[in-house]
Amino acid sequence: MPSVETLRKPQRTERTDDGLRRLLDHWRDLAGGSPLPDVAALDLVSLPFPLADILVLSADDTSLEFRFDYTGSRWLLWFRRDVTGRLLSELAPDALGRFLMDALISAAGSVGPTRHGPPPAGVPGPALTILPFGRIGTPSRFLVALNGRIAPAAAAATTTTIGRA
Repeated sequence: MPSVETLRKPQRTERTDDGLRRLLDHWRDLAGGSPLPDVAALDLVSLPFPLADILVLSADDTSLEFRFDYTGSRWLLWFRRDVTGRLLSELAPDALGRFLMDALISAAGSVGPTRHGPPPAGVPGPALTILPFGRIGTPSRFLVALNGRIAPAAAAATTTTIGRA
C-alpha cells in the first residue's frame, strides 16, 4: 500500500515551483471555515496550478467507483487516450491504475488533503496530492495533482520512480 500523509500545512514536494503550495492555499480558501470545500466550489479556471497536471474524479459513495471528470494532458500521456467520462475500474489494471485507486480510496476516508506515494518501485509516476471536495466521510469529488513528472506508458520500463522530497 502506498505511503499516505495528511497535509495539514503546505510542505516541500518534488515540484520545483510553489504551485502546489498555491493550490493547497486555494483549496483552504475555498473551504473557508469548513473541513472541506463544497463540490460546487471546484472551478478549474481559477486553479493556481497547471491544468496539464490535474485529474478531477467524481466518486460514487455506494460503489467506490471513480469517474474521470477532467483529465490533464500529462495524464493523457500515460493513459494514451482521453479517459474523461470513463470509470477508473474500466482502465487496464496496471500498477499506476492500482496506485491511483488505492490513493483515492484512502483519500475518501480522510478529512483533508493527502499526499500519496511515490508509487512502489518499478511503477513509473510521481507522488500525488489529492484534495477532496464535498462532505466529511463522503467526499464526492477529488482533485488529483501531480507532484512531479509522469512518464508515458511506452517509456514505463525505462523510467525511474521519483523519490521523496
